[in-house]
Amino acid sequence: MPLALYGCGVQLAFPTLTLLLLDRFPNQRGGVSSVQAFGSLILTALVAGVLSPALSANMLTLALGATTICLTGLFAWIWYAALERRRLALARAGAASSVVSQIERNEPG
Repeated sequence: MPLALYGCGVQLAFPTLTLLLLDRFPNQRGGVSSVQAFGSLILTALVAGVLSPALSANMLTLALGATTICLTGLFAWIWYAALERRRLALARAGAASSVVSQIERNEPG
């Protein structure tokens, strides 16, 4: 059951992550899609071919390794969300100052 839930979660997350990445580079979607697929395959190969056999000798090390990977993903997502909030705040501040400067230009002296 946990493996099935994990598989469903991955299948739900990957399209969203791909769209987020493609939206970052709208003029280079083909290249970005290729790099994303390549990176995903390389990371999966490293985890399945290197990390999983190294951690599978003991169930405790396997559980700790999986927890570490999950926590790394969580912290990466929190970091990304903080960067996005900062980017949106800067964009709003830039838009607000742009509106103020337009009003100042249009006001009669």
